[in-house]
Amino acid sequence: MWNYGFTRRPKTVDDVNNAAAGVAICSVLLAVIVFFSVIWKLILWGGDPLNVDFQIESATVSGLNLNGTRLTGTWDFTLVATNPNEKVTINCDTIDVSLFKHYKPYYTTNRLPSLFVNSSGHSHVDFKLGLVDHYISDSDAIDIFEETITRGLVTFQLRLEVFFTYRTKFRDVWDLEDAGLYTAMTCNPVQFVFSPNNGTGVFTGPSTVCYRGSHL
Repeated sequence: MWNYGFTRRPKTVDDVNNAAAGVAICSVLLAVIVFFSVIWKLILWGGDPLNVDFQIESATVSGLNLNGTRLTGTWDFTLVATNPNEKVTINCDTIDVSLFKHYKPYYTTNRLPSLFVNSSGHSHVDFKLGLVDHYISDSDAIDIFEETITRGLVTFQLRLEVFFTYRTKFRDVWDLEDAGLYTAMTCNPVQFVFSPNNGTGVFTGPSTVCYRGSHL
């Protein structure tokens, strides 16, 4: 009687050796990938382009006027960016700064020019934010009124949204890297102190840190 089925060829020593070689090659490739990943971290010396720190170094507000729930004023800020990485330079391609009191919506937003921060260096940028008869929420208006009357100061906050390009250095050679990094930061409230009969509020410091995190 004829058998029309197919039978599996038994494995030979060569088959076993080839399979073992394939496993060994995959293991070596995986080890190489892990090794170079570790070396890459060492090259950056633990650096992370997103570790760039932002602080509000100085700020003033002039012409601040609250009429019901309508707010007018001009804010001048000096922002300093610090790069703690020794082998990474950072270019902040765009920086969007937004002014608010407590929660969204933001009062106003401005896009700053690109900012280069050298390795282990820092850079400053000055900018203005202005409002003219801008509607704000009832709760914000009440807080601003009470702060002004009872304490002689008003607090505001900044929100930063930053897109990065960075370059890494290895053996004195700079290599262009990822241009699509993004981070968002919210700065601690800035207190603008007003002197009697003075329409200008001054931020008296120290520098206000901007920290990463979401803002509603």
